[in-house]
Amino acid sequence: MVDKPENIQLIVNDSNICQGDVITMTCSDKPENFQFTASESNVCKGDPAKIVKLASEYEVAVGQSVSLHCQAEGNPKPTYAWNPCERVCHESTLSIPGVVSDGIYTCKVTNGLGSDTKHTSVAIASTLINVTLTITSERCNDGKYNQSLLWRKLNKTVTTAALAGLI
Repeated sequence: MVDKPENIQLIVNDSNICQGDVITMTCSDKPENFQFTASESNVCKGDPAKIVKLASEYEVAVGQSVSLHCQAEGNPKPTYAWNPCERVCHESTLSIPGVVSDGIYTCKVTNGLGSDTKHTSVAIASTLINVTLTITSERCNDGKYNQSLLWRKLNKTVTTAALAGLI
């Protein structure tokens, strides 16, 4: 007959165990399961999830792709969720193909000890076009420029250029 030890110490090195978790073990020489509840004294300490880097804004040309990067730390390792997200996106990087409009995106990281959320925006970068107009003649009425005629001509020029795809 083998003597039964009165106290057995079990050391579990798993940072995913949190206070209050129930742990079940089976001894190899007995079919019974033994359970204990993790307490403050036998919990591996960790760090809550925290976002450490996410750009506040990304600029992209219409139709181009952009990748949003959310860097987080924590122990246990955080999981990621993006919103809005039209496909599986549980990674630190969200790729958006063919951007057609501005938008606000949210990165949320979570682990067993906490969560953190930050926002970033995707902005359509506009193309700057410099237009130089040279007015070669303009009618004067009583020594003053006819401003309404000048603006109509300018509007027609800009509209024509836009329709031609020049701007």
